[in-house]
Amino acid sequence: MITTIINYCTNDYRYLPFTLEQAKKFSDHLIVVCGDHFFDGQKENRHLLDLTYHNHPDVTFIEYAFDTKSPYGLYPRFRDDDPKGVQYWHSTSRYIGYHYLPSESDFVLFLDADEVADGEAMKRWLNTGEYKRLDAVRFVCYFYFRSARQRATKETRCGLLVRRSALQAETLLDVHERRGTFLSIRGDRLEDVRGLDGKPLFHHYSWVKTKGEAFRKVQTWGHKNDRAWDQEIEREFSVKGVKENIYHLNYEFVAPFCDPLSIKIPRKKVSGPFPNVKLTVPSKVLQRSVAQMLGET
Repeated sequence: MITTIINYCTNDYRYLPFTLEQAKKFSDHLIVVCGDHFFDGQKENRHLLDLTYHNHPDVTFIEYAFDTKSPYGLYPRFRDDDPKGVQYWHSTSRYIGYHYLPSESDFVLFLDADEVADGEAMKRWLNTGEYKRLDAVRFVCYFYFRSARQRATKETRCGLLVRRSALQAETLLDVHERRGTFLSIRGDRLEDVRGLDGKPLFHHYSWVKTKGEAFRKVQTWGHKNDRAWDQEIEREFSVKGVKENIYHLNYEFVAPFCDPLSIKIPRKKVSGPFPNVKLTVPSKVLQRSVAQMLGET
């Protein structure tokens, strides 16, 4: 059984329908994890969270309490005054999702909401059974900037598929995120996996955003302290047309696999309760962690 765990915040509202649609083609179960605050401490957009829960009633959502003074994990790796500590919240989301896995899950695929699989191609690759001899897999992906039509000629990596029995939960709490977890697996690992046709299996739409959304992204994500993001975003969007001087990649124009910017941000309001949502706090996750170590779940 393959369970896909997806990191989500409402900055990624436009991506999630595509990510879920494709992941359903090869996943036995889906878990989407989000905090009740952004990683800069601002409250989440409750309107969009409720819409997300309402729009996807067949998906399990885990909403966790965000508090830098109450980190998750048996051995918290950061202090609330540590500028690098914010990066651990990406890893924390995956750590929390792990603790809500169905007991029958054999493999776990960790994705971010802006990483859209080619579901049919992924299913064909999984049907070869190659992954069953491996303990950890990382995938090649396409990378896009500003437009779903503008694809980098240089491919990157995304996703992490790991055998559950080979994964120690605490290794998910790595400042290097999925890359760090991948390197911690002592079994058989395979990197740069492609589809049977030699093409990447995932499309990474991280920077396919409006200017306002790009600003919101860099102000609230775990890498917000890495660079002077506001200045770079302002420079990028000050030039007419599509320009890219953040990663300095070359691009080609392609027919879009999907287009996140085609998703409109609705104004309609919905209200719960939402039976597909589980709320959690550090004490609940700790209880689950201890129970798992004792073999009770």
